[in-house]
Amino acid sequence: MPTLRRPVLTSIMETCLIKAITFDEYDSRHSRTLSVPVVIPTAESLLNPRFPCVEALWGPNGTVAETIVEVVQGQKIERFLIVSQYQRDKPVNIALRRLEPTVSWPGRIIVLLSSDKVFVKDLCDADTKCATHEAVRRFLIETKPIITAALEEQTDPMIVLPPRILED
Repeated sequence: MPTLRRPVLTSIMETCLIKAITFDEYDSRHSRTLSVPVVIPTAESLLNPRFPCVEALWGPNGTVAETIVEVVQGQKIERFLIVSQYQRDKPVNIALRRLEPTVSWPGRIIVLLSSDKVFVKDLCDADTKCATHEAVRRFLIETKPIITAALEEQTDPMIVLPPRILED
């Protein structure tokens, strides 16, 4: 259920692949780079933004949560779109466990760079990749109490995560 991603509002569009980081492999010890298909409307704007199609990689099953996370990097604030699936029936994601040992996340995450001008864009340099890992760490730490509370209640199988984790 996309909350931050909005459907493209035109029939005139193109698709491209942008680089992102994934924590998708349950037996992998590290994140890896992958290409995410993105639908780009010809008349792109804040009201008609790009649409990253993570479902093309993960399939249509399961609940997808989206969160914008901000990280201070030097003098600027980097913004990331974290698309996640918390899958209770899967083993703990080892790459995420290595990144933040206090959190056991059974599921997968894709991280895309976001900005004020375009909703998502290519992750291109090593500094941005380091900030990506910090954004995921922050996401895991901030969502841990929400997930713990939801699992204790066990009333609703869908866990609602915050749409934004911003710098103070």
